[in-house]
Amino acid sequence: MTERFEQLKSTYGSAELHPITLTVSPGRCGTVFLQKLFSRTYGDAGEFLHERLSAHASQPATFFRSYDESVQREMLNVDAIYEETCRILESARQRPVVECGHYFISAVPLFHSLVPQALRVLTLHRHPVQSAGSHAIKGHYTINKSRMWAITPTHDRVAYPEFADRWETMSAFEKELYRWLETTSYGLELPEKIPGLKWKVVASREMFKSVDLQKDIAEFCGLPQRELHTEATNKNETTDYNRETTPIRDEWRKTLEHKEVVQLAESLGYDMSLPTIEKLVKSYQAPSDLGALLRRYSGYWHLRRMFANVRRWASPSGQE
Repeated sequence: MTERFEQLKSTYGSAELHPITLTVSPGRCGTVFLQKLFSRTYGDAGEFLHERLSAHASQPATFFRSYDESVQREMLNVDAIYEETCRILESARQRPVVECGHYFISAVPLFHSLVPQALRVLTLHRHPVQSAGSHAIKGHYTINKSRMWAITPTHDRVAYPEFADRWETMSAFEKELYRWLETTSYGLELPEKIPGLKWKVVASREMFKSVDLQKDIAEFCGLPQRELHTEATNKNETTDYNRETTPIRDEWRKTLEHKEVVQLAESLGYDMSLPTIEKLVKSYQAPSDLGALLRRYSGYWHLRRMFANVRRWASPSGQE
């Protein structure tokens, strides 16, 4: 199936396409916010995606740092990746396409090989403690730990393989710090690895508070100037369920032991002092108010999940 690469390059390599923007981030960096903002502002004037492919289908860890053409050809041998690549390329004949999610991050070199004239890359970054905490309480590297997307220091083409020596003693939170390190460094190295790449790097905290920056991002993605519909465009917030059932405990105290994380974070302007880390991590720890205590010791979340499953089973469509 290696002919897929030649077929796509022949069909689209010299085609007149609208911009195709892929977002590179560790996730939980405002990608849902961005997709909703653009969808509400531009409607059908663009196609605004957020992880149409699942992590298992797109396999961002398997194909991480796929600068080599042989790896790109392997990617296209995966039917789901090939079909989504075809769909995006064909859609770009009619309108700009923006994929805001982080599951497709490994497709950046592939798209540059196929359609360098159309590709644009938006790199989003966030404080590593917020990124790690937000993912870890959702069960990443515990419940959700498939090697297809949960990158480890034993994957091919990682930048920090030295973490393998400490991997087995690391908590899920620490493993998410590693994932932040790998994906963020990848997002930052792209202009060096792919000369001439149209690239923009943005801190998510700045994007959330600046409408002017949001407009700059829209312009970068090839979208026309419009007043953005920012009303009711909320962040994808952490839930009480996550905080109360899988909270961050004392494992955050090991953050500063991972010097590579600290170095990259500080180079991006993040405060990595212990008091700041302690303050940030509170958002991912179990609250101690009366309501939270009652929910925790009454089995509230277990019962709620059980009744939700019963409703799904009882409904004709199998959904609530």
